[in-house]
Amino acid sequence: MFRRDFVLGAFFLLNGMGAFTFADRLVYGEWADKPGDKLTQGINLLIIATSIALFTRGLRNTRTIGAGGAYVLAFVGLLLFSAAWSIDPATTIRRAFLYLVSVIGMIGIANTFDGDEFMELLNLSCLLTAIGSVALLIISPHNALMEDGSLRGLAAHKNGLGQVMMIGVLASLHRIRCQSKKRFRLIMTLSLFTVTAFATKSGTSLVVIFMLYCGSFFITLLCKEGAPRATGAFLIILTLPIAVVAMINIDYVLEVIGKDPTFTGRTELWSYVITDIYQKPILGWGYYAFWSTYNPEVGKIFDALKYDVPQAHNGLLGMLLDIGIIGTIYFAYIMLRSFMLIFKKMGSRDREIKFSLLLCLFALIFESFSEEFLTEPFNIITMTFLITGFLCDRAVRMERRRRYSRSSRPVPIRVASARQMTPPNVSGF
Repeated sequence: MFRRDFVLGAFFLLNGMGAFTFADRLVYGEWADKPGDKLTQGINLLIIATSIALFTRGLRNTRTIGAGGAYVLAFVGLLLFSAAWSIDPATTIRRAFLYLVSVIGMIGIANTFDGDEFMELLNLSCLLTAIGSVALLIISPHNALMEDGSLRGLAAHKNGLGQVMMIGVLASLHRIRCQSKKRFRLIMTLSLFTVTAFATKSGTSLVVIFMLYCGSFFITLLCKEGAPRATGAFLIILTLPIAVVAMINIDYVLEVIGKDPTFTGRTELWSYVITDIYQKPILGWGYYAFWSTYNPEVGKIFDALKYDVPQAHNGLLGMLLDIGIIGTIYFAYIMLRSFMLIFKKMGSRDREIKFSLLLCLFALIFESFSEEFLTEPFNIITMTFLITGFLCDRAVRMERRRRYSRSSRPVPIRVASARQMTPPNVSGF
């Protein structure tokens, strides 16, 4: 792994974690409807240069973007094309361009690092965010805490930091499954991520972290032979009815973890959002355009709810608002295709990355129930999911090449020696 690529990748991922928002907060302060400033613009320019550098390096390494990258780039094309019917074309083009920058950077990372190297890079980036958040809490508690006392650290919101810690848990569990050495250090890192997630008081992230622990434990058992595999299968069968009961009594479960069953009034918001989705169901209002100040429907929602809300707080509803049924189905196909890669033939060293893709997919779906980030230009959950999908796509492609090279290898022809070609001496002649 080249040190320059590692630094570029870490900078790219840290931006997706929102780890640089604290600098803007410390220098310029924080207020509602805050516009962009020179510091934010400078970081954005660095991110664009970093994404191009990663993409160029990855393309030089593999000479292809892969089928997965092509599908996601086509999705970005749809986002850009939605400016044709967007209620705010300028915002649509600007945000779609940021999504394009994010995607080419992700393709570059997937083509530059292998699965284990990416998880090491991801783990280190999350660790830097956790350590930085704790340091900010000690140095400037006012900037590290929200009004309710929950920790947001370097991120802009407690939920953002909770998502980063969740991804840190995912990366640490991956490395623990792969490595027999340095496990103590990884366990300590895992503990830091978990404790920091508790400090954020982000209930959704804590539930997902618990699911990641259970999922990784089951995967470890199922990958073994004999009694451990049987035990893992038994535990999965045992937990399925519990999961069904929990989903049936979801209101009680939400109250236990400190969540309002109405998701803090979000269900009331969703009723208004669904009404607006029906107005433009096929193509949507345009990428990132619905919540624009140019849209009179947003003012009606604000007046009805008596407070301002910048998003639908639901991944599916947000996509339907932005890109309609067509775009949502296409993104669902990308997710389904990534899921199907888990069942494809890969090399032995790539086995763990497909398990991490599966766990990340579950985390993505669960988090999207209450947060709208599936089409965010830079969000660490979506970024991790897409990069692991690209890595699995690359692993499948490389395995096919290895099998083809083995099958097309010419069979050596044995040439008989001179002694073997001499006819035997037959007695009697």
